[in-house]
Amino acid sequence: PTIIPIISLAKKQEEIYLPGEKIPLKLPKFSPALQLLQQIRDEAHRFAISYYRKLHSKNNRLKS
Repeated sequence: PTIIPIISLAKKQEEIYLPGEKIPLKLPKFSPALQLLQQIRDEAHRFAISYYRKLHSKNNRLKS
């Protein structure tokens, strides 16, 4: 099996948490790398929310 490392990006503080590290990584506010991670996070959230709404809307129509 392929192991894919996962990181997390804390909102507001914009701290990057890496596997096995207790201290988060802080990139400069205008760092292109940080901006890319923010865009990826925001797009993942947008996708998840729109999918949830679509699912929820579909379920409500089936109940009517």
